[in-house]
Amino acid sequence: MQEHVDGNSAEYRLYDEIVKNCLDGDDSLLRTQYKVNFKHQEHGFRQARLDIALPELRVAIRVMGGVHGEPFAMNAHDEIQLELLEWMGWDVIDVWAIERPDLWL
Repeated sequence: MQEHVDGNSAEYRLYDEIVKNCLDGDDSLLRTQYKVNFKHQEHGFRQARLDIALPELRVAIRVMGGVHGEPFAMNAHDEIQLELLEWMGWDVIDVWAIERPDLWL
């Protein structure tokens, strides 16, 4: 099992749920706090740190707790990150606290 680094308990719970229910206990495809570098003509150099990623499949899972959506600057950052990830061919799955409150026990 990959050791959880620099995340929060909601991320850990989701990570463990994915490993157990989707990957039959094999976490070799998953990465936590995975860094993706971007160089885009409009946005310049950016770096995203994905909560959970399947890099070989280009799947990003963002765990969106209560801070996301407010203030505006954070929301704008999330939207730019989404746009850039999709531009680079990533599929992005956002898991919102309001939809999965069980992760934020």
